[in-house]
Amino acid sequence: MTESLSLSTDVLDLLLPALKAVQEEFGKMPNSEELVEKVSAKFRSTCSAPPIEDFEFALQKNFSSLEVCTALFSPLEEQIPYYSTLWSLSLSLLEAQNLKKTASLMLSLVYLVHRYVFRENYIF
Repeated sequence: MTESLSLSTDVLDLLLPALKAVQEEFGKMPNSEELVEKVSAKFRSTCSAPPIEDFEFALQKNFSSLEVCTALFSPLEEQIPYYSTLWSLSLSLLEAQNLKKTASLMLSLVYLVHRYVFRENYIF
């Protein structure tokens, strides 16, 4: 069951850098308004209904909505390994369609939001 969050101050603080990154990355492209709005809407909807079940299934522990949003939009150092676990499971389990969607979202976030932090701290 997905726990739904209203976009509280805590969640907005996590989400705003991602929305800014979307605008910076795509906003300069010609006719980018629709793309910026679609990606931003996806990120907002993810914060409203985070993929808790995917995290719990892949990582075999309980999560709150805020923990999932933190892991997605502003991961703590100990949450970085969640990305590789979710990606590898999404590739190896044919029936894990929802997990594939979450992995795709995470890949988008790494590219748009986390790439410099990941490169500086986690990629050798």
